[in-house]
Amino acid sequence: MVDSIWRPAVPRTAARALAATALLAALIPAAAFGVAALTVSPITWNVIGLDSNDPTVGPNEFPVGARVCNTGDAPATNVTSALVWDSTDPYIGLRPGTAASFSGPGGVASLAAASCVDFYYQVEIVRSSSAYGHSRGYHVTAAADTLGTVSTPTPRLLYVEHLISQSRNHIIDVKLDGVSIPAGGTMALTVGQTYTIELIGSTATNGYEQLESFISFPNTIFQVLSVVTTYTADTSAFVPNPTRAPTTAPAATSAKSGATSR
Repeated sequence: MVDSIWRPAVPRTAARALAATALLAALIPAAAFGVAALTVSPITWNVIGLDSNDPTVGPNEFPVGARVCNTGDAPATNVTSALVWDSTDPYIGLRPGTAASFSGPGGVASLAAASCVDFYYQVEIVRSSSAYGHSRGYHVTAAADTLGTVSTPTPRLLYVEHLISQSRNHIIDVKLDGVSIPAGGTMALTVGQTYTIELIGSTATNGYEQLESFISFPNTIFQVLSVVTTYTADTSAFVPNPTRAPTTAPAATSAKSGATSR
């Protein structure tokens, strides 16, 4: 004896409805989820240095910066960064008190897609004539939640150069939101506010080819949002007016003219 198995029949209208529902589901695309992706690039020079005539004067603190960008299509959360030394050197290191990494409150809680943020570190050179020619390897990293760590290109070195004497260079003015701060004066700044600080420096006519002007912003207090630099020079001998035909200076002659940077 063969037992029969009974199955209730599905009405044709119901069958068509089920088929239509299945077809509709197949035509609706699955929800797309964006993914964040980080890149990090250096934004400062690797050549640092001390005054060639007297290492006890002139700049000895230099910014080392990196730009972290989110190239994905979703926010990157809890973005962090760190400066990592790849070698040792007795004359090159972080300025005492500066931050070597940014995380938590010092990092970025959320970095939107197609946006960037800059991280700056402060490097200090020991004021000694023995520091000239020394170098130290480093790289800057960045990371975020669920993302791997990315790094600036390696190998990369900070190199201590002989800076041409800065004795003919001058700081003309320091401005806070367009208002000049007198020499020896102070700035009244409030935590959480954004300010524009302008440094104006110059070199004398018949001066030197290098103009080194720096203002230090401790990265434990300030977050540098953007930097703009302009450089102007006169059109005296060997500095041709861009609207005229180029002039040629003798090979052994140094072309020097006054200039201003800000």
